[in-house]
Amino acid sequence: MKEVLITIPTDGRKDYVLDEFITYLNHFTPYGEVIVINTGDKKYEARLKEKIPYACVVNLTKTEEMTKTEFMYILREKQRELFLTSKMKYHMMLDSDVLVPIGVFLRMFASMKEGFHWVGPWYAMGYSRKGYCYPADARPLVGNAKILTTPGKEGLDNLTREQLITMPDAFETEVIPLGCSMLSRDIMNNVKFEWCKLVQIGEDVMWYGNASEKGYKALCLNEEVDHISNGVSRDYYDGTSRFEAVMRRGDDICKKIDMKELRESKIANPQYVN
Repeated sequence: MKEVLITIPTDGRKDYVLDEFITYLNHFTPYGEVIVINTGDKKYEARLKEKIPYACVVNLTKTEEMTKTEFMYILREKQRELFLTSKMKYHMMLDSDVLVPIGVFLRMFASMKEGFHWVGPWYAMGYSRKGYCYPADARPLVGNAKILTTPGKEGLDNLTREQLITMPDAFETEVIPLGCSMLSRDIMNNVKFEWCKLVQIGEDVMWYGNASEKGYKALCLNEEVDHISNGVSRDYYDGTSRFEAVMRRGDDICKKIDMKELRESKIANPQYVN
């Protein structure tokens, strides 16, 4: 039985990574339904339907009067609305330039089964050695008052790759980016997206603050996913293909996971169970 609704906003500007992204997405279909939100034109809608035939494609258009921040708020609320009107138990919000190995997806899914409300991996940002993931003991509780004085996500405390090595297999955080998060129906019901007209900050940042004020914490898995931003090299520093490296990480995760619980709960597709 499929239990995850995966909502994916995209447009033609992210076509540079579409084929790689679909390679990962194909592995998730045994566990959930896919809705792609096309913010591009009709031509790109046709391309998405051709490339991802199992997905439902819906369109959302930005008007000239909308600021980027306002449109992003509307987009995130659309994702939330699509999930709440579905019958799925869990909502995976996934940006189309984030590459997620199947092993990371399975760990996120298994953690949701254990009762967590918000789960995600560490989020690598291009060549940056910082990722978006904020340990609970590394900063005060994120709240609206503090967020309203913060220019954006870059102003929050990030966890570096070097620090990640010292962290446990999973740990509590204040924030995991919604570009790759799995969320419960409870948190989706109780935390809406807001658009701050007075302070032009990211809609996700407002949501983080609202979630924290309502007592929700995030579980960060000590696993890394790649954000392949446009213009970022497809290779690592040593020339290794980022795409191939992420795929290998996914295989390695599957090998190291204790799959017994997954097998017994029928979470994992048999082809991924050792």
